Amino acid sequence: MFFDVIDTQTGQYPDLEKIALNEEWADHLVYCDMDGFAITEAGCLILMDECGNIAYPPEGRFSVAAIDLNLCPTPDRPPVSAPASTPGKSLR
Repeated sequence: MFFDVIDTQTGQYPDLEKIALNEEWADHLVYCDMDGFAITEAGCLILMDECGNIAYPPEGRFSVAAIDLNLCPTPDRPPVSAPASTPGKSLR
């Protein structure tokens, strides 16, 4: 599954270092070694660092939008311009 995460406070892609440095729920993450977001098997959004630490964002803190993989080029299909993704349903 491929997805975009949007910061609901800014409407932009999240600044992971800034989040780890400034937000209490993520203050145990190593700010200079951030890995990114993942979705657990239970459907929860998590933020991870490269040291194996994870943090669960508060509900509504981020919005998640699936990426349509049919827009990816293949040998028989040229690249297609994709519209900007619209933030989807917030996960836990």
